[in-house]
Amino acid sequence: MNTNDSSSAAYLPATIDLCIDDESWKGVSDLENKIDMAVKAALLHLDIGNEPFGLTIVLDNNQRVESLNSAWRDKHKPTNILSFPAPENSKTDTGQTYLGDLILAYDVICHEAKEQRKPLATHLCHLIIHGVLHLLGFDHQNDDEARKMEQLEIKAMASLGLSDPYQTNDQ
Repeated sequence: MNTNDSSSAAYLPATIDLCIDDESWKGVSDLENKIDMAVKAALLHLDIGNEPFGLTIVLDNNQRVESLNSAWRDKHKPTNILSFPAPENSKTDTGQTYLGDLILAYDVICHEAKEQRKPLATHLCHLIIHGVLHLLGFDHQNDDEARKMEQLEIKAMASLGLSDPYQTNDQ
């Protein structure tokens, strides 16, 4: 999916290699556009310049994500999203800066969205934003890092007209 759009106010030259490895994802309406907008929203408030970049997003199932989570993180369960930042100065075949890979587990994300009483597409957008920030070096290993990352996620979600992903729907 090529996301170059010179008419966009937030021109972010990007190539997203989208791989749908689990057919369940095809039930999400307007999937490619939602992913494209979430990636752009994640970058909107960051000073990244206009250098073209690329990333890969794999939409898969719990079994595949659990296998990767076990192999790379020694955690023997599926998780919603895995982020694999590319080594520094990595380039795509076309010379773009390569950010890395995001892999998402359909069933985990569906379960979380239902549990949090959020539309699946909204939760997906949040996780894409979260994952892109991880690819760019953001983390949440301590309270200060978590606050900074969460504030960026909240701003990115708001730029899409979506609610604060950390606000509970229990009110």
